[in-house]
Amino acid sequence: MRAALINERDRLVAQISALEPGHGGSADFDDNFADSGQVAAEQGENKLLAAQLRGELEEIERAMAKIEDGTYGRCETCGEAIPGPRLEAVPTARFCIAHA
Repeated sequence: MRAALINERDRLVAQISALEPGHGGSADFDDNFADSGQVAAEQGENKLLAAQLRGELEEIERAMAKIEDGTYGRCETCGEAIPGPRLEAVPTARFCIAHA
Protein backbone atom coordinates (compact mmCIF):
# COMPACT_ATOMS: atom_id res chain seq x y z
CA MET A 1 0.00 0.00 0.00
CA ARG A 2 2.91 2.31 0.77
CA ALA A 3 4.23 2.06 -2.79
CA ALA A 4 0.80 2.89 -4.21
CA LEU A 5 0.54 5.93 -1.93
CA ILE A 6 4.02 7.10 -2.94
CA ASN A 7 3.15 6.77 -6.63
CA GLU A 8 -0.08 8.70 -6.13
CA ARG A 9 1.73 11.38 -4.12
CA ASP A 10 4.30 11.83 -6.89
CA ARG A 11 1.54 12.04 -9.53
CA LEU A 12 -0.32 14.70 -7.53
CA VAL A 13 2.83 16.75 -6.93
CA ALA A 14 3.52 16.74 -10.68
CA GLN A 15 -0.04 17.79 -11.49
CA ILE A 16 0.01 20.59 -8.93
CA SER A 17 3.33 21.85 -10.29
CA ALA A 18 1.94 21.86 -13.83
CA LEU A 19 -1.05 23.95 -12.74
CA GLU A 20 0.88 26.59 -10.84
CA PRO A 21 2.28 29.58 -12.72
CA GLY A 22 5.98 29.66 -13.43
CA HIS A 23 6.47 25.89 -13.64
CA GLY A 24 6.21 25.70 -17.42
CA GLY A 25 2.88 23.91 -17.28
CA SER A 26 -0.45 24.81 -18.75
CA ALA A 27 -0.84 27.48 -16.08
CA ASP A 28 1.52 29.81 -17.97
CA PHE A 29 -0.83 32.21 -19.71
CA ASP A 30 0.04 34.99 -22.13
CA ASP A 31 -0.86 38.24 -20.38
CA ASN A 32 -1.26 39.89 -23.81
CA PHE A 33 -3.84 37.35 -24.93
CA ALA A 34 -6.82 39.11 -26.54
CA ASP A 35 -9.48 37.41 -24.39
CA SER A 36 -8.40 38.31 -20.87
CA GLY A 37 -11.74 37.06 -19.51
CA GLN A 38 -11.01 33.58 -20.80
CA VAL A 39 -7.52 33.70 -19.32
CA ALA A 40 -8.93 34.78 -15.94
CA ALA A 41 -11.50 31.96 -16.05
CA GLU A 42 -8.85 29.37 -16.89
CA GLN A 43 -6.58 30.67 -14.14
CA GLY A 44 -9.47 30.40 -11.68
CA GLU A 45 -10.20 26.84 -12.78
CA ASN A 46 -6.53 25.92 -12.38
CA LYS A 47 -6.42 27.40 -8.87
CA LEU A 48 -9.52 25.43 -7.90
CA LEU A 49 -8.13 22.20 -9.32
CA ALA A 50 -4.75 22.75 -7.65
CA ALA A 51 -6.51 23.29 -4.29
CA GLN A 52 -8.45 20.04 -4.74
CA LEU A 53 -5.26 18.17 -5.62
CA ARG A 54 -3.51 19.64 -2.56
CA GLY A 55 -6.36 18.27 -0.42
CA GLU A 56 -5.85 14.82 -1.93
CA LEU A 57 -2.12 15.15 -1.33
CA GLU A 58 -2.74 15.96 2.35
CA GLU A 59 -4.84 12.79 2.69
CA ILE A 60 -2.05 10.72 1.15
CA GLU A 61 0.55 12.26 3.44
CA ARG A 62 -1.72 11.58 6.43
CA ALA A 63 -2.04 7.91 5.35
CA MET A 64 1.73 7.63 4.94
CA ALA A 65 2.26 9.08 8.43
CA LYS A 66 -0.18 6.49 9.79
CA ILE A 67 1.85 3.74 8.11
CA GLU A 68 4.96 5.10 9.85
CA ASP A 69 3.35 5.22 13.29
CA GLY A 70 1.57 1.88 12.94
CA THR A 71 -2.01 3.17 12.92
CA TYR A 72 -2.74 2.73 9.21
CA GLY A 73 -5.84 0.67 8.52
CA ARG A 74 -7.52 1.52 11.83
CA CYS A 75 -10.75 3.51 12.06
CA GLU A 76 -10.14 6.90 13.65
CA THR A 77 -13.49 6.67 15.46
CA CYS A 78 -13.72 3.14 16.85
CA GLY A 79 -10.16 1.85 16.39
CA GLU A 80 -11.32 -1.28 14.58
CA ALA A 81 -9.47 -2.53 11.50
CA ILE A 82 -10.67 -1.10 8.21
CA PRO A 83 -11.39 -4.04 5.87
CA GLY A 84 -8.74 -4.72 3.22
CA PRO A 85 -11.11 -4.27 0.25
CA ARG A 86 -12.02 -0.78 1.51
CA LEU A 87 -8.34 0.15 1.83
CA GLU A 88 -7.66 -1.20 -1.65
CA ALA A 89 -10.48 0.92 -3.05
CA VAL A 90 -9.66 3.99 -0.93
CA PRO A 91 -6.06 3.75 0.38
CA THR A 92 -6.53 7.00 2.31
CA ALA A 93 -9.63 5.75 4.17
CA ARG A 94 -9.65 7.00 7.74
CA PHE A 95 -12.86 5.37 8.91
CA CYS A 96 -14.53 1.98 8.73
CA ILE A 97 -17.77 1.73 6.75
CA ALA A 98 -19.87 2.18 9.92
CA HIS A 99 -18.20 5.52 10.68
CA ALA A 100 -17.59 6.83 7.17
